[in-house]
Amino acid sequence: MIKKIATGCAALGMSALLFSGCSHSPNLRLVNELHFPLDAASEIQISYDEEPITFFKSETNELIIKEYMTSDKERYYANVAQDRESITINEGAKPFF
Repeated sequence: MIKKIATGCAALGMSALLFSGCSHSPNLRLVNELHFPLDAASEIQISYDEEPITFFKSETNELIIKEYMTSDKERYYANVAQDRESITINEGAKPFF
């Protein structure tokens, strides 16, 4: 499997990130929203197999992750870790069917 990896600089003003996970169905709904301050972050790393990822710019200095899915199960949510200088986002579990 080829992983999509995107590394960006927080100084670019990226502030919203959308994941459409667990299905390619048009019946997606917002199931999870996370906010992370970008004041100290200098790197953002994202690793997903095949879900579409959309970036938006906003007026705030924070990374907002919005996950849209057909099934609201926490094990499908992104695994996000933040340390002093970076934010790492990895895909959650996937349904078998």
